[in-house]
Amino acid sequence: MDLFLNDVCQVSFPGSIVTGALCVRLPCTDPNEKPTLSAKGFTRIRKPGTSKENEEYILFFEDTAVLVPKMDSSNLSPINDDTDYSKIFIFHFVLPNNLPPSHEVPFGHTRYKITAKFDSNKCKKYFSVNQWVGLEKRNDVLVKHAAFSVSLFNFFHSVKIILNLKQTYYLPGETIFLEAIIKNNSWKDIILSKIFLIQTTKYWENLHLLPLKHTRVVAESTRGYIASGSMQVWSQLPLYIPAVIPTTNTSNNAFNYFDILVKLKNSKKKIIFKQKNFYW
Repeated sequence: MDLFLNDVCQVSFPGSIVTGALCVRLPCTDPNEKPTLSAKGFTRIRKPGTSKENEEYILFFEDTAVLVPKMDSSNLSPINDDTDYSKIFIFHFVLPNNLPPSHEVPFGHTRYKITAKFDSNKCKKYFSVNQWVGLEKRNDVLVKHAAFSVSLFNFFHSVKIILNLKQTYYLPGETIFLEAIIKNNSWKDIILSKIFLIQTTKYWENLHLLPLKHTRVVAESTRGYIASGSMQVWSQLPLYIPAVIPTTNTSNNAFNYFDILVKLKNSKKKIIFKQKNFYW
């Protein structure tokens, strides 16, 4: 048996109708027998360093697909026309509006799958769910400035970083243009400066107050030498936000938030400046 969906990429969105086909090769014993097809969405969470026996399984979506009269299956890619199927069953089901997107982290995942059972045979196929982005979250009016100073070697000789963002709310697929000034007031030269855009995703466990977190670098940029007593200016530095930012929330409020992290390095030690600047 083979399962096919109406999308080559097998990516759907909450609230959409998923159409597919179950193709059977072998002749069945009962010509009137119908398959059963179920769709599930689930999350598995495992604390780092523990075994699979201690993982938590959360089933947040389950539905039975509806069989429909046979229709044109040419758009159900990639059905192989050369395969001699004895039966083809067309089905569909509707995704709820509040589904969390598919997501993979080292300690767990959120996945969706279709399972088909027919005449003692069984097969399954995974598909992905993306996230609708609400444009009402966009706010171009707010302007937020972040300025802070950290002592690099002693209290009197510091490195000062001034960060400036044009807005505090951004959407996936947008580019952040960052303004920054680094003043090296120390006695030592800085061999490089680096800025990171960090995404943090939270997984909330049942009966736990604190969530598990997973962070990843989604954008970065490196600048060079800053001599003692001089400064470095970043003008319109682009940091690109990936077009698809998955979350693990089962409501309409996203879990994602981002940090702007600046790292300065001299020949002996590293200093990390971290300032949370905006949410998405």
